Amino acid sequence: NITCPSEDLAVECNASVGQDKVGRASATNILGIISTGDYSITAAMQNGKIKKVHHVDTKIENVLGLFATMTLIVYGE
Repeated sequence: NITCPSEDLAVECNASVGQDKVGRASATNILGIISTGDYSITAAMQNGKIKKVHHVDTKIENVLGLFATMTLIVYGE
């Protein structure tokens, strides 16, 4: 049984959907003040040409709280 990281996602996760495509969307934050990028499921799906979602992961890299990069990774077909 697969679950999404949040029940409030705007897309449905489905374990019967293939995982052969991967899409990523990233945003960067500096000092908690300046943010750039698009950290959305929609952007990740568009980047991976994904129409049906199997599951969603997230990766956060933080350097001493000064600089952070968040990446949303969508798997599907």
